[in-house]
Amino acid sequence: MSYFVEQGPVTDLDKLQADWILLQDASPCSYFLSWGWIGTWLSEVANDLDPQVVRVWDKGDLVGIGIFVTATVRRRGMLASRELYLNEMPLAARNMVIEYNGLLVRPGLERDVYRLVVYHLRYETQTWDELYLSLLPKAVVDGFIDQLSDDFYVSLDKEVESWQVDSAEIGMGLDCLLASLSKNRRCQIRKSIRAYERQGPINVREAASVSEALEFFSRLGRLHTTRWEAKGQPGSFASPIWESFHKAVIASRFPHGEIQLLEVSSPSHMIGYIYSFLWRGRVYVLQTGFNMNVEKGMQPGYMAHIKAVLHNQKKGYLVYDLLSEDSGYKKILCNRHEDLVSVSLKRRTIASSVRQLSLSNIKNGYVSKVARASMLEKVLACRRDAADYLAERWARRFGAWPCVDRKYLLVGSESSGTTAVADLLFKGHRELRYLEEGEQQWVWKAYREIYQGRARLQDYARLRLFDAIKVPGFSVIIKEFLTEFPDSKVLYLIRDPRDFASSAIKTWKIKTMAEFGNIPWTNVEWLGVSSRNPVECLAMRWKVYFNAARQVKSVNFMKYETFCADKVGTISALSGQLDLVCNKERVEAVCDQQLSHSSVRAYRPSGPGAWRDSILRVEDIATIERVCGDEMQECGYELAT
Repeated sequence: MSYFVEQGPVTDLDKLQADWILLQDASPCSYFLSWGWIGTWLSEVANDLDPQVVRVWDKGDLVGIGIFVTATVRRRGMLASRELYLNEMPLAARNMVIEYNGLLVRPGLERDVYRLVVYHLRYETQTWDELYLSLLPKAVVDGFIDQLSDDFYVSLDKEVESWQVDSAEIGMGLDCLLASLSKNRRCQIRKSIRAYERQGPINVREAASVSEALEFFSRLGRLHTTRWEAKGQPGSFASPIWESFHKAVIASRFPHGEIQLLEVSSPSHMIGYIYSFLWRGRVYVLQTGFNMNVEKGMQPGYMAHIKAVLHNQKKGYLVYDLLSEDSGYKKILCNRHEDLVSVSLKRRTIASSVRQLSLSNIKNGYVSKVARASMLEKVLACRRDAADYLAERWARRFGAWPCVDRKYLLVGSESSGTTAVADLLFKGHRELRYLEEGEQQWVWKAYREIYQGRARLQDYARLRLFDAIKVPGFSVIIKEFLTEFPDSKVLYLIRDPRDFASSAIKTWKIKTMAEFGNIPWTNVEWLGVSSRNPVECLAMRWKVYFNAARQVKSVNFMKYETFCADKVGTISALSGQLDLVCNKERVEAVCDQQLSHSSVRAYRPSGPGAWRDSILRVEDIATIERVCGDEMQECGYELAT
């Protein structure tokens, strides 16, 4: 996979609609993530909230999308917090109560897309302290949340159950529906049915037009408001924004067959109204209004829902979803549920640590010594992140360019040993602030945009914060890097391009050459290279990197094979060239360890010549040597074909 994340304001609603529907059709999303809901929310609720759309691409294919809005709130009288919300604004009258929320993602890529979006927001959007993800399916959250706990304070804010009647499981018809209930409840419901049907059968009438649906909605509102006001509460219709939003949903989506308004009545009684969404074989019950002015024991809520379930069974809608409001009748009537959770991700800053201390550890005015020690550790751990943020703000606003600070830049093609060399050269020096690409989405964006002329290195002022940088992609912007950091030392690590291809196969767990195109490094369109042969693309990446580096006279070159032959001696010599002190004891202790994280490379590198035992075919070797042959011979690599 080769992902790219982009973010921008919602300006072209037609383009956003096309992108959204494209993913919607490929995703098993709920109605709350359909364009019917999201498009209306954007136009009716979020139009003045500066919504930002975040898209995730994989080689030109859209694989993820979501809408984010921000607000500043003050909780429990403490420090103000800038909060970021996904597909909702759950404050004051703008809360439309979304459920089954989340990013819209192509199936199978949820873990990658959520990670990419969250880290993009972390590094590229500095206008938030806390990210709220409200009422996502728990299975979705469980699939990605473990990746984030090291970089955020992760809190489970809410956990609820969404209750459903699954007719495919219990069977069709009234008898099957009642069979799932207790004997006492069955008797009560049959007694209520007889009471309502004294003068004739209960009738279910479905609105047949937009105007009739809106009329049913108004009647539902009056019944709903009467019931809640009798309890001393305002009810949903007390919010003009909520009411106008749902009227807009009904008006725009009824013609698409997504809206259902039911009137349930008998000759002697008006029982009530039910407002639902119809989506992919499921009925989502959004709001109800029941006539509670009836004799005791007539149970209008049960009557209306039972008749609605039977009505929708005949239409082919076998899942009747009552959503997550905590009502006793839902647990009684329904035969299954789905867990939904709300989580918050707080940046690890000093302010968030203070909030964590106050909200989590203060009990009855007393903070234990253990709690104080724990929170002090967290505050100290996040101090560097906070310092980074403040320093970047300062560097962007006041830092002079070119920057006179000395930097150490280590580059070369990916899988060329840069991780091992960087560890031995830089990580033993605690005074050096070290940057490697890892999950640093902004770094990937930086070298691509700078190389393509769409940005300047000065636009990424946070580079001033680091003393030693190991980013292979910076191979193509060494000239720009030295222009802004003229006192820097640059080391380029050369590796046989055939071994580069072999290592890429192991890194990305490629089993057959048919899967070779799944290696992200074969995406070279940003380099201006176009080829349908992924092996050729990888070879061109090596060639472009190397030729860009050798155009800069001050670059120091070293072969990976030289490093493998004498790691301690090579690191000692390099340290001298770069004016660094070499800790030979540390180098000797760790030089033969696998230094890449297991999540990146779960194997031990084979060293020079590994391509001979790889799955690379003769024609693949010939392709690499055709593309890179001149440079390979110049570097002393013998051609095989």
